[in-house]
Amino acid sequence: LFLSIVAFLIIGVTSLQDCHLSSPRSCISLYSSYKDSPFGNFEVDSEIKLPRTTKSATENLAVSSLRNILKAFFGGIFLPSVASFPFDKNLEADAEVDLRITSAALQKTILNGRVFVWDDFINASISSQLRDHIDSLLINRDSDDSRPKFSVSGLSNKALDIPREKQFDDKSDRMVRPVSFEMDGKEVEVLQVGGVLHRKLSAVRTSLSRLLDRPTLREEEMYYSVSLPGASLKRHLDERHEELKGRRGWLSPSRRSVSWLLFLSDEEAGKRWDCERQGGQLRSYPPSRPVALSEVVVGGERLQLRPVVGAHEGDLQVLWLSPEAPRPSEEVVLPVFLDSSRPDGTVALYLATASPSGRRYISEDFPLVDPSFRPGVRWERHLKEPFLRCGLHLLEEPALWAKGGLPQGSVPQDTAPCCGSLVLFDSVTLPHEVLAVSSGRRLALAGWLHEDVVLPPIASH
Repeated sequence: LFLSIVAFLIIGVTSLQDCHLSSPRSCISLYSSYKDSPFGNFEVDSEIKLPRTTKSATENLAVSSLRNILKAFFGGIFLPSVASFPFDKNLEADAEVDLRITSAALQKTILNGRVFVWDDFINASISSQLRDHIDSLLINRDSDDSRPKFSVSGLSNKALDIPREKQFDDKSDRMVRPVSFEMDGKEVEVLQVGGVLHRKLSAVRTSLSRLLDRPTLREEEMYYSVSLPGASLKRHLDERHEELKGRRGWLSPSRRSVSWLLFLSDEEAGKRWDCERQGGQLRSYPPSRPVALSEVVVGGERLQLRPVVGAHEGDLQVLWLSPEAPRPSEEVVLPVFLDSSRPDGTVALYLATASPSGRRYISEDFPLVDPSFRPGVRWERHLKEPFLRCGLHLLEEPALWAKGGLPQGSVPQDTAPCCGSLVLFDSVTLPHEVLAVSSGRRLALAGWLHEDVVLPPIASH
């Protein structure tokens, strides 16, 4: 008991010093707020090299230390048991995130509607520990405890009159499990790895919030994904405009903004994942033309565009606009956003511009009575001059895709699920799929960064 008390005092003081907290009450408040989110918030210095911790940024270390302290004191676990899992100070070096070189490329890639790949985002040691964590969870998949389990999952078809969980099978679909790096019955080493990932991913999130002008960007969803030979995922979008969700629209306070995957795939020693032999590549369909992000001429009208895609002032993108160009080298596409706050419950299409109003409406106000993408719903019939002669490409065309057609105006782009690489892309604008795995295990820690849903006046009412 005496040793436990000593451990309580020593570890408590050390935790508070490491966390830069002024009182134990701060540590308790961090514990209560930590349960609402698996990640912390970070401020980044002017060079965006290392995250500078704040009180909320230190939640992972504070909470894990607090839990160990409480277990040691109240759970009868003596000093040798606590000390057998020391915090590995060497992991701090792995938490460094240098975004000075990648920021420009990250912004340009996502604004052009493409997948950004960050090779070797984590080292082999961290990826190995995460794979071990996945294996331990798979082994306990059939246990009777109340923790979440891996389950077979894919893209459900709501038109089928069968339960969602019975639409999938373990031969052609992946297995997923929601996860956070709280104390999940796993030893302290995994929590240390989780702390490193919190710092690295939070630094990226903070940078994306600034680069994409999405101030409410935050971490919401995270899960493990396991794809065995035969597993694939059909073409889809991760998010769409609330007006296009039918009865499910405007029900959630947040929506998916940036999709990310951290690949942990099994790889042979000294070899990278071979897509030709093993399959499992992420196939995306970005626009075949460059995205116009500055000045553009449409029908003789010169427009100064804002560099935004996916979302603008709470309105989500629904189309790509292809204006006529005098020569192929000048062909571009423009993101078109849907304003659902027009008078009398109508909607309108617009381009985000640098004008005082911030918008150039390209359509009349019209009622969106059938947002189901069925044949016959023609957006172009609502266009105004000089946009009538422009081509329009839907972001999502399920009927065309079901017949084997490719997204119009797109070009396929494959990304290999190489272990340690981080993949990021806009959740609204990029159709993507996962090709069938031929051999090996395609593993990933994946999730979405969310941002607030902005309710239009009629939806608020």
